[in-house]
Amino acid sequence: MKGAFKLAWRALVRGGSFYALIVATFGIYFLMPSLIRSDGTLSGAEEMFIRVITGGAYGVLLISILCAASSFFSNERVAGRLSLSLVRPVSAFSSMVGVWGAFCSIALCVLVCSGVLTLMLSPFKSGAPCNHHHAPILPPPEVAARQIMDAYLNNPQTPEEVRNAPKATVLAFLATKEADRYESIRTNAVQAWEFDAGVLNADEIKVRVRFSTAMEMRSDVVGRFAIDSWGVAFSNKTQTAIDVPLEKGIVKNVAPVKDGKCLLAFSNKGDASVMLRPRKDIELLTPADPFEMNLVRSIIMQFFVISLVGAFGLFLSSGLSRPVAIFTSLVSLSVVTMSPSVVDQYPNEFETTWADRFGLWISRAVHDMTKWIESPSPIESLSINRCIEWTDICEAGITCIVVSIVLLSLGSMTLRKKIS
Repeated sequence: MKGAFKLAWRALVRGGSFYALIVATFGIYFLMPSLIRSDGTLSGAEEMFIRVITGGAYGVLLISILCAASSFFSNERVAGRLSLSLVRPVSAFSSMVGVWGAFCSIALCVLVCSGVLTLMLSPFKSGAPCNHHHAPILPPPEVAARQIMDAYLNNPQTPEEVRNAPKATVLAFLATKEADRYESIRTNAVQAWEFDAGVLNADEIKVRVRFSTAMEMRSDVVGRFAIDSWGVAFSNKTQTAIDVPLEKGIVKNVAPVKDGKCLLAFSNKGDASVMLRPRKDIELLTPADPFEMNLVRSIIMQFFVISLVGAFGLFLSSGLSRPVAIFTSLVSLSVVTMSPSVVDQYPNEFETTWADRFGLWISRAVHDMTKWIESPSPIESLSINRCIEWTDICEAGITCIVVSIVLLSLGSMTLRKKIS
């Protein structure tokens, strides 16, 4: 394993791959800022820099590692070196792990370089901490969809093709729509959502909310938020997502803490009903640690994802030719990248062709298998100053390592068959 690591590392360095990635990273950080424009605000410049510059460097590294890994063992077979390597007293699995370790170490070096450049050149100079984002405590979309499925199927206005469809298909359709379900809050009405009571221990609490009204931008939203002894009255004249800081001790306890949960209540004092999606449009923000620590966590998360991508590329190269392996890897990456958008934005599948439905089923399957590494996105979270939680990092890390070991094991068996 150690010998395979050294040989692969030397091949990547002497072949110029390592230096090419370093040069590409420096080029992105020093050349691209002159080509992008923000909205003129500090927050806009910060978000644009992270998404375009840091995200661009991450994307180039990920694709480069994927393509290089997808061609590694293919090139070894063509050059005739693979058989010579595996006749030595070393197992195919040890060889796979050693090569994988070399790719991971190259990726880690480039990620650290990217992180240092981000600290040196990014507009994040305010020193404001990143935020923990707390979503409302809601039942899973599948549970909520199951609760309304019977009523939906028995509704006379439900299309006939939906009532005759398999219940599993209807349930998947309703679960997808559940994420975009709006709640309407009438004038002088109060709506409340449950949150973990741990948020009350923070020194500062903000409500991030996005309202919609029948008149969209032409209507103002006036109301009051209250949670425990925190509260604030506000007016929103822009109808965009806003952060509402709460003040402590200005209201009486609106509801007691029960079973580790507390209630965030919104009172609509405006002249029009307002709507929001509880799964997407409301959350509580509490201070976390500085941007630098969040950048470190982002690098760790990126490293885990790239290590998995490298293992997938090596698995493909163990059994496929170089062009086929690279093509397969890039197509797989494209499908994984596009699947969330397809699942979220696809029209009503019951009014489409069988070919479109088949594509949607594939997209859903891919999304379900990869969503544990897509969310939270390290670049997106970093750009909006969202704290990347250690629990998410641990979950992604364990999953990526386990899946990588499985891929490397399958690849080692394929290698043995290829030279036998």
